[in-house]
Amino acid sequence: MTTRAPQPIMEGTGEPVAPRSERMADSDLGHLRRVLVEIKKAIKQAAFNRHRSDQFESYMAAAHGLLAAYLAVHKVCEFKLEVSTFVVGDTPLFEDDQQESNLIYPLWAAGIRLLTFKEGVTALELVRFFLAVVDYRRGEGKDDLVTHLWKQEFQGIEWVVVTDFDLGEEGEQSEVEIEVEKVLTFLQDSLRSDTEDGIGFARVSIADLDVRLEQLDAIRQTVVTQQTVDRADRKSVQQEVVADERDLLRRICNILLEVMKMPSTERELSDLEQALEQLLDGLILEGQFGMVDRLLDQCEMTARDAALLSANREMAKTCSDRLFLLMHEGQRVRAIGSALNSGRTKDLDGLKRYLMRLGPTVTLQLLDLLDTLTSIPHRRLVCDVMISVGQQGVPIFARRLPTASSNLAKDLLYIIDRINPPDKVSLFAPILKHENAVLRMEGLTTISRTKDQRCFEIIEETFRTHEVPQMRAHAARLLAEYPPAMCEPVLLAAVSADDFEDKPDGEKRALIGALAKVESNKAQGWVRAIFAEKSGLLRGRKVDDRKLMAISALQAAPGLPALQLLVEVAKDERQHSKEVLEAAAAAALEVKRRIAGPSGAPQA
Repeated sequence: MTTRAPQPIMEGTGEPVAPRSERMADSDLGHLRRVLVEIKKAIKQAAFNRHRSDQFESYMAAAHGLLAAYLAVHKVCEFKLEVSTFVVGDTPLFEDDQQESNLIYPLWAAGIRLLTFKEGVTALELVRFFLAVVDYRRGEGKDDLVTHLWKQEFQGIEWVVVTDFDLGEEGEQSEVEIEVEKVLTFLQDSLRSDTEDGIGFARVSIADLDVRLEQLDAIRQTVVTQQTVDRADRKSVQQEVVADERDLLRRICNILLEVMKMPSTERELSDLEQALEQLLDGLILEGQFGMVDRLLDQCEMTARDAALLSANREMAKTCSDRLFLLMHEGQRVRAIGSALNSGRTKDLDGLKRYLMRLGPTVTLQLLDLLDTLTSIPHRRLVCDVMISVGQQGVPIFARRLPTASSNLAKDLLYIIDRINPPDKVSLFAPILKHENAVLRMEGLTTISRTKDQRCFEIIEETFRTHEVPQMRAHAARLLAEYPPAMCEPVLLAAVSADDFEDKPDGEKRALIGALAKVESNKAQGWVRAIFAEKSGLLRGRKVDDRKLMAISALQAAPGLPALQLLVEVAKDERQHSKEVLEAAAAAALEVKRRIAGPSGAPQA
């Protein structure tokens, strides 16, 4: 057995201890939410200003101060990790669904499920930890993320990794010894049955097995290695087993359909009905929804076959009606989610036909099912089915919207938007007051897809009056997507107002980026005027800061006009400082990369 040096990772040590914040007060939850928001802001600032590493600690000062205040009381701060969300107890605290500089998903994808900050953690540690995550996300790390973080040697940050492990080498059994000889002997004797009871071995109970575990220590960081079956062989065997199971169910299905056409007694037909019910459950559990659809088609065809006896036709109709009724029962609708999350369902077209058969009567059950799905393609397929069959369910969707989970609320916005009821905009209005900031922005984005005057007025009202700067910034970016005649006066009035310089940096960047996307002479002229300012002895730093903010805004709103302006700034050595020139050059490269897309060809 080989062991790793002590590190803040626990592998194979059982379930992680539940966070201490299961029943945390609302004030503490709000405090921690502010910590995470400030961390996100600091990392964005540090990632953009890589050339100013001496300022990293100052960027993180606000977040570190809030976190240190919490740790002074509680000593430890623990966050559970979901796909894109930090969770405390059962409360989603902070969601990061951005592709660029995502702080959560890389950790979750590496298997990290619990992140702990201890009293004494420094601001520099916070910056180093999350920048390491961002760098790895960009492909700069050579090791896997867990190893990459471990090499950084963080003293105030710990994490728990959920991972697999292999059995130890054959000659290294001194520390871990499992006595299994008695178990093997017992099972072999049970399988060698001389009686007619051919399934007696299946009744072996755990109480019959005397397994003694000696000298078995739960050792953190233990990695046991042993040569096992070749991966290719193991995959081949698994594929053969799955193929056999699917073929067996198909053959059973065909046999039962053939029996249905044969002359049978009433008792035999009753047994056939029960067998079909069990077959339905087996097909659902295996995720073979297309086969269920074909089974129902065959039953309906048999019921219409004039060449069969009336008793057989009646039984076929009874079986078809019975199967259709069973499909709508709550436990079987819920079983669809289990099959989808297990990854067993490959025939998505068959799944869609199955769900379409369920129809609008299971709208509520499908909503609950949708809330449990983890795969985006599966969620989108269920949404598309609900769009087709749920035209009358719009009031149900609207009532569920304010209290739905984050993912379900996004799905409901998509469904209502695609159904496109006459009062769609009024149905979306309540989501703008949702406590989840991501959902508020998602709702505003959905409203902006309709380019009419009413939607523009809602976005403009949010931009002018909303109390949260992030919402105002998001509204500014959405306003820029409307025709210049509509959005230019609103945006120019905002940047020309006396309180513009007092706004948060994020909101100012959003306004500058929005104007950069507006194709009008006034809007483009205002942005260019920022770079036309000349530095003086007394106001040089302030002018450079404005230019750096404008560069950041142009990078966040990529387009050909932004790229052209950034290139011009990067080449004008007489007008701009070295810091501005370097930032403009780096931003131009990034904008060019994003415009070109993954293939390297310019995007339309």
